[in-house]
Amino acid sequence: TSPRPALVYTLRASDTKKQTIPLRTETAPGVRKVYWFAGQQFLGVSAPAEPLLWQASPGSWKLQVLDDHGRTAACEVRVEMVE
Repeated sequence: TSPRPALVYTLRASDTKKQTIPLRTETAPGVRKVYWFAGQQFLGVSAPAEPLLWQASPGSWKLQVLDDHGRTAACEVRVEMVE
């Protein structure tokens, strides 16, 4: 559910507290963990009800999530940094 593929995410270079993007997904019943990736980079693991805060950097990214049942979803997002 986050991030949304149609949006451009803008991060502020001057505010390090606002340089994260929450990653959230909806899962089927019984899922206990989800694993997040940006391209080939492993970002972390979270419980389905908890967002993972991604320390994003500028660029175009393919974000993927994998649940502990082997199901996956992906979306493309763009991140920009502004002063």
